[in-house]
Amino acid sequence: MTIDLSVSPVRMVDPTRREVNVSKLMDLRKPTVKITEDVPEALQANVDELGREFEVVWEPIPNSSQELAINTRAHHTLYHGARGPGKTITQLMRFRMRVGIGYGAYWRGIVFDREFKHLGDLVAQSKRFFPQFEDGCLWMNSASEYKWKWPTGEELLFRHVKSLDHYDSFHGHEYPFIGWNELTKHPTLELYDKFMSVNRSSFSPEKHTPRTKVNNKYVYQTADGKPLPPIPLEVFSTTNPNGPGHNAVKKRFIDPGRNGEIVKREIKYFDAIAGEEVCVTRTQVAIFGSFFENRYLDPVYRAGLIEACAHDPHLHAAWVQGDWSVNSGGALDDLWENTIHIVPQFKVPKDWRVDRSFDWGSTHPFATVWWAEANGEEVTMEDGSIWCPQRGSHRLSPLWMSHLGGPG
Repeated sequence: MTIDLSVSPVRMVDPTRREVNVSKLMDLRKPTVKITEDVPEALQANVDELGREFEVVWEPIPNSSQELAINTRAHHTLYHGARGPGKTITQLMRFRMRVGIGYGAYWRGIVFDREFKHLGDLVAQSKRFFPQFEDGCLWMNSASEYKWKWPTGEELLFRHVKSLDHYDSFHGHEYPFIGWNELTKHPTLELYDKFMSVNRSSFSPEKHTPRTKVNNKYVYQTADGKPLPPIPLEVFSTTNPNGPGHNAVKKRFIDPGRNGEIVKREIKYFDAIAGEEVCVTRTQVAIFGSFFENRYLDPVYRAGLIEACAHDPHLHAAWVQGDWSVNSGGALDDLWENTIHIVPQFKVPKDWRVDRSFDWGSTHPFATVWWAEANGEEVTMEDGSIWCPQRGSHRLSPLWMSHLGGPG
């Protein structure tokens, strides 16, 4: 049996108003007053299918990365790039767009940061927008709660985690939506992977879709009278290409495919109940955003950001260009320059001394490296040019890395 979740249709059904197909770019809006008379043509765009005038609380910036990130239809989404495209609000609205459509307490989300104090901007932005929907949402500010709760049962929690033992406080929980704020703050993706055990839902469309009794018969309270679709399991992360986890995030999300390309992985397991092997397709995507596409940003902010990075080309590449080729998360990042420290391969002269170094890598892949020490002799490059490295300088030649127990 093969299950490809990447092509499953995703619908949002609002039992009180309308059906919204989120394969189209959606807005988030609230009804205000009932329209009982003919509506002028100029106002028709702000009237829903039931004839009610509405106010748009938030919508993706047209023709921007927000339009892609709000509905990637992938299990894992990394919204990355330069500072300022609106990654944080998109993450918040990615959760909010499934509030009030019938999932109730089964639609539960959590957003993580490495430090509690860094959750402040997330909370501030949510306070700016969520109350505008006038749906009775309540902010609970105590440290033990620190979450949004809706009258219909949905919850969005904000938490900080930085070590693997922090997972124990969440073991057994259920969060169909998990968000990671600035994912590269985490040196590795071990926490990210461990929290996948709580990215689950016990929602059953047939059993848990809201119903009402009509003529002694239960009818689903949806626009089409059918059960809601299964709750999607989503992990939505935001980040800039910087920080201690730069290399880990780059390897997981950036290197496997181009921006916007759905990368698929097949996971096979044996279902003991069904008595057959099951193949599930899991998907991930990276979406690139730039502050140049955010029409709400003040040009003064853009100029200030560029000016702030003027002294540091690595920071400029990360914050302004969103360039993952910048070196980050390593011991030599402030010294390394690709144009200086990387040269094409060449044949090492036989009179150069060759040494070898080795690192056991007890918690990470081990590494064996061969170094060629220049003796002042000229070498001929592949393009025919002559190069004479300084005597005593070293050239890294082959590199062998592996996890203990198997080749890399």
